[in-house]
Amino acid sequence: MELSAIRQAVRDNYTLETVSTTVLDRRIAAAVREYSRYNPRPIDATFTTIADQAAYTLDVENPVLGVAAVLWFPSGEVYNELKASSEILYLLKQPGHYLLTSHRVIDDINESAHIAALNGDWEWREGTKEIILNPTPVQSGDTVTVVYWTGHALNEEEDGYDTIPDEDVDIIRDLTVAELLTKAQIEAAATPDYREGAEGVTSHFMGTNLGQAIDRLRGRLIGKYGGSAIVVGP
Repeated sequence: MELSAIRQAVRDNYTLETVSTTVLDRRIAAAVREYSRYNPRPIDATFTTIADQAAYTLDVENPVLGVAAVLWFPSGEVYNELKASSEILYLLKQPGHYLLTSHRVIDDINESAHIAALNGDWEWREGTKEIILNPTPVQSGDTVTVVYWTGHALNEEEDGYDTIPDEDVDIIRDLTVAELLTKAQIEAAATPDYREGAEGVTSHFMGTNLGQAIDRLRGRLIGKYGGSAIVVGP
């Protein structure tokens, strides 16, 4: 998504004041951070195990917003394979092509259960930025693959956000306008209420109206990606 396209979209919709490009780019960056909480980008990383060490610091260049998956297969561990017979009753309750059990479905269940059983367990500790493997590796050199979430960022040329789809330009525009309106809302909250003219014009409801507009502008993001956002620290 080109930065110039975002700027133009914002300027077409935000007419309360003329915003400099420097300030606008900062507001766009804030909008992208908010967008990244709901639709972050996944990145793969790997590290190798050390015998008798369970905790590993995720040493990557990008800020880690969360961990989506950790794949590793403990050497020397034995697991009980789940059998499909225990899943038949569950399958009978499902719609579509899983309504009737078949040898293909049973084989799929057994295979996926076998893979899941071989895969080691893990825990992500946000406070220390560590991945805890369980069981503790018994040997060194096993490869661990991590899929983690990170925010979207400007490309090397600093002329766009290559990892944000162009179809979401309206979402970034609305989030940026919401950031700009937040400044106006704070100013309105600090402005004493007054009346002027025979018609009794008042600024009493300005802060509330701005708040409703900000919530509506941020609603497009939640409407598309929904769910809980990733909690990003300061």
